[in-house]
Amino acid sequence: QSFSMILNSEPLAAVDITVISSDTGEGIITAPALGALAFTTANWNVAQTVTVQGVDDAEVDGNQPFEVVLGAASSGDGNYNSINPNDVPCVTIDDESNKIIMVMAGSSTLVSESGSFSQFEVVLTGAPTADVTINPISSSDTSEGTVSPGSLTFTTLNWSTPKTVQVFGQDDDEQDGNRSFSVSFAAATSSDPDYSGQIPAPLTYENIDDDTAGVTVRAGSSMLVSESGTMSSFEVVLNSRPVATVSIDVWLDVASEGEITTPFVGDTGTLTFDAGNWQNPQTVTVMGEDDFVADGNQPFTLFIDPAVSGGDANYDGMPSSIPNVAFINVDDDSYGVTVDMGDGLVTTETGGADIFNIVLNSEPTDVVTINLTSTAPSEVIISPSSVNFNITNWNILVPITVTGVDDAFMDGLQSVIVDLGTVSSADGNYNGIAPNDVTVYNIDDESISEVLVLDQPGEFITTENGASVDIQIILNQPPSADVTFSTIQSMIPSEGVVDTPSVTFTPVDWNTPHTVRVTGVDDAIADPDMFYDIDLGFATSTDPLWDGFPGGFITLLNLDHRVITDYTWTPPSGSPYNTIWVSGTVVNFKHVDFYDGYDPEDEGYEYVHIGFTFFYMGMPYDQITVYSNGFASFNPYPYSANTFANGFLIQSSVGADLFQNILAPWWDDLHMGLAGGNVYYETTGFAPNRVLTIEWENAIYTVASDDTYNFQIKLYESSNIIEFVYGPMSGDAVNDTTASVGIKDDVGGDLHIIDGLNGATDASGGPPNADDAWGFTDFPTGSVITFEP
Repeated sequence: QSFSMILNSEPLAAVDITVISSDTGEGIITAPALGALAFTTANWNVAQTVTVQGVDDAEVDGNQPFEVVLGAASSGDGNYNSINPNDVPCVTIDDESNKIIMVMAGSSTLVSESGSFSQFEVVLTGAPTADVTINPISSSDTSEGTVSPGSLTFTTLNWSTPKTVQVFGQDDDEQDGNRSFSVSFAAATSSDPDYSGQIPAPLTYENIDDDTAGVTVRAGSSMLVSESGTMSSFEVVLNSRPVATVSIDVWLDVASEGEITTPFVGDTGTLTFDAGNWQNPQTVTVMGEDDFVADGNQPFTLFIDPAVSGGDANYDGMPSSIPNVAFINVDDDSYGVTVDMGDGLVTTETGGADIFNIVLNSEPTDVVTINLTSTAPSEVIISPSSVNFNITNWNILVPITVTGVDDAFMDGLQSVIVDLGTVSSADGNYNGIAPNDVTVYNIDDESISEVLVLDQPGEFITTENGASVDIQIILNQPPSADVTFSTIQSMIPSEGVVDTPSVTFTPVDWNTPHTVRVTGVDDAIADPDMFYDIDLGFATSTDPLWDGFPGGFITLLNLDHRVITDYTWTPPSGSPYNTIWVSGTVVNFKHVDFYDGYDPEDEGYEYVHIGFTFFYMGMPYDQITVYSNGFASFNPYPYSANTFANGFLIQSSVGADLFQNILAPWWDDLHMGLAGGNVYYETTGFAPNRVLTIEWENAIYTVASDDTYNFQIKLYESSNIIEFVYGPMSGDAVNDTTASVGIKDDVGGDLHIIDGLNGATDASGGPPNADDAWGFTDFPTGSVITFEP
């Protein structure tokens, strides 16, 4: 068996940790070869493996416990020197018997002096010929922890039923900090010789002291997540009961690499403890984010700020060095060009310049050339206008300077596109790639003082479902002193609210975009979509040119609350079926279970960029998760394989809420590889009338492998219309499929058209007299179902 170790932060000097076996007659260390782990400033975040091998003693001595003893760290870094990692308990399974006493530890090894407890289970793996008794089960330090019950007896009838043992923390009224203790087991007694004498390995627990203020962070030694959506968790708990609420802010330094999924969702949030919950460890779970860039395994950190408490002086601001938690996001991407514009590009007609960077996402096999042109050289010029990447500099950022040009006209703020053209290369993976173009704003120097709003698309949109929009503003000329726009507010707070009441520009950052986030408010009224204004208030400054200057108003549209019944659907109608398999991009599926060896084309998923903002159920999305089983979801995490049944579209009593924001043109147990089938996607057209098409081509129904299905999802920009389009369907009978068809929201409601599982339709309508005979013959080639919000 193996386990891995990793440092949680970069050391200042090498860190060495010895590794030995406590009983080489039962187990030996086979790796590392020299019996020590060596971490440096270069490999500190690379997991190192310790491998333990059992030793055969040729005796019928039952399962024998021993430990992998991890020595105290030796380092010139004082923060690491003398840190002693927990030893790792092991058990050598006796190969002269197939009967084992198995101990299943609980998910948490934390107890507390305030009475919180943990538990574990014990069970036999084979039927005994007589009663098996383990007595006693005892704590190494009853002043820190006790166990109940103190003995277990298994009979020939109940041997396979796990028995629970609870571990309780004990309050010793001493300020002795968190103390470890072990739960050990006496040798089993039984007239069954296979069980007699077996000693399960001891368990180690930690009793949280409640007499000294402090914060404990329980992070694993290898906090790995992946761009495929795997997660990792750690726990945070207070060490003593506070006399007032204690808040601890946690935040990710690189939100594009990870997202917190519990106890809140996002890249920042607050853990709150009080006298009632302080002793309950709060689990923080982080999921890897897919950034669609082949950037390798990326480290990022979850920062834990000092505690804040308005009424408990022991906790307020203490401790100042709560350990942060280091993560690594395992990459799953490939070729591409990254264009980094920072927080926006702004130039001025007085010659003010800005910089953006371009870089390749992976090493090319030949020279890669990118040519850049300004669509308005009378406003903005660029340098250099051509960039070459090769095998030596592909991962080095190349800065591109954009400089404003003075045209001597009072023409206000000008938006200019820097076109990156199409990549030219003998490397077929890069040739023809079209990098994202860049928008540059050139500030006019003939205009009077003005607050400028960047990239306003005619109207900003929020929704009563909670969607927000970011408004970016700059000044059009530098002030001589700070300029603060106060009393920024919504003129109709029942439609939308701002996240900040003021914004301050300095003589240094006057042309750096400042963001005001506006969030839609649900007024609980069935009213039309409502326009409302955001007042940017008035400026205060010692610069007389800006003091008292009005920021102006920005008009937004708040969409009324959307629910599933707002969508109307049109029964199947005829239309040509236009396949995209020639021009589209193949979806490279990942298996829904990250470590599962099954075929991802059978139970797989992948994130797909929509290419524009699409509103579904009142929320904006720029990507959609596509599944091999004939459906897609706007939720940004994969569903697990054991909940893939398409019945969840309509059967709310068996877990419908597991599946949210679903588009299901032909949801069934499909396989994409049996008939050379693939899933393709393609965004076509021009803003604001682009269309995303997702096509399942030659999908096979797993149960009846002679059936093939071709169908599409189409998403329309601006109108937010959804279409299901059906191509050639074939098989030996009309009811070979059990497909579910329809759409679903995020609260359990559904609007389906047919369901082959039971032929049911909901109140929203469906084919009349539907029953199990409904199948692909009811969707001839060219059939289109339209969902219109």
